[in-house]
Amino acid sequence: MSNSRLDKLLEMLEKQPRDPFLLYAVGFEYEAAGQDGLAMEYYSLILQHQPGYLPVYYQAGLLQANMGNSAGAIELLNKGIELAKLHKDKKTENELRMALEEME
Repeated sequence: MSNSRLDKLLEMLEKQPRDPFLLYAVGFEYEAAGQDGLAMEYYSLILQHQPGYLPVYYQAGLLQANMGNSAGAIELLNKGIELAKLHKDKKTENELRMALEEME
């Protein structure tokens, strides 16, 4: 796949391998390219090493649902809701709740 944005992100990621924004952006690029498995690998790295990075719960939850793993999606969305409550981030909490309701 030739994607200059992805290439640039991967280059930056080499210098900052645990940066959650870069991992998220790379995952998002892979997801946009239809490479869901690779996308989930990058989202999983964030969940493993930076579990406080709130945006990943929404995106990874939707991706899990699209990949046919509704149980995994529900788990991620619920964890995101709890984290959003902890951060008092009502907007994100509501977005996660709406995504969860659409799944049920």
